[in-house]
Amino acid sequence: MDRRMKYALLGVGVIISLTFIILTMQSAQQGQNKDTLAINGVVLHVERADTKEKQIQGLSQRESLKENVGMLFVYEKAGSPGIWMKDMHFPIDIIWINEEAKIVEIHENVSPDTYPTTFHASVPVTYVLEVNAGWAKNAAVKVGDKVEL
Repeated sequence: MDRRMKYALLGVGVIISLTFIILTMQSAQQGQNKDTLAINGVVLHVERADTKEKQIQGLSQRESLKENVGMLFVYEKAGSPGIWMKDMHFPIDIIWINEEAKIVEIHENVSPDTYPTTFHASVPVTYVLEVNAGWAKNAAVKVGDKVEL
């Protein structure tokens, strides 16, 4: 093997190693916003939307959610955040949770066709949980239930 070939192979090896390291670091950073919560003993894996940017993006552009997976929007103080279905590709249940971690309202089976309607809870909330449509009913989740965050 000539000298140029050895350097070329070495360069390819370095590029592959760096790519692997970068992808591993990105995966670890994304995992920092993953949590679990439980409602009535049913465990749900959630991705936290705890920055303005993540809250604006929400579940937009995703094709689906896996079973028992959701997105938990976390707000600094109780208020009336609006949720809409812009660029959504599947229906969801929207679960509104107050600062005491109790469910105060549920909007079931909200379709992407409802855009540009904006949904709000009728009382101030600190958290909003988005899950696949039908999840709340299947998990027997109801208003008044405590969410274990």
